[in-house]
Amino acid sequence: MVNIYIEGQLIDQFNDESVEVVSQVLDIEDITKVKGDYSKTFTVPASKVNNRIFKHWYNASIEGGFDARTKVKGNIDIDGIPFKTGKFLLRKAKIEGGIITSYTINFFGNVTSFKDIIGDDKLTDLNFG
Repeated sequence: MVNIYIEGQLIDQFNDESVEVVSQVLDIEDITKVKGDYSKTFTVPASKVNNRIFKHWYNASIEGGFDARTKVKGNIDIDGIPFKTGKFLLRKAKIEGGIITSYTINFFGNVTSFKDIIGDDKLTDLNFG
């Protein structure tokens, strides 16, 4: 069973929705194109639990609300074993008849690209010893 935690809180998921995490293998030919882990967008229900996590997503100026403009910490576990740690981004909320029915989110690993690791350093600047 896959469990998703956003800011330490277990979110509810649809039974038939899968979370696809893409991991890329290092391309030694062009290391600038190496990207970190990420997921395709996936949808979660607007349950009481998820509504509490994403409360006030539509207005970042409300204190204590969810800021949908930023990525927030989270992790993915498989059968209780940590799988990936990173951040989640709320992409959109689906509203039908004035009521939120679901949220669409993405996962991004802690390292989004090789450049995030080395910054502006050159390979000659790195210490291999």
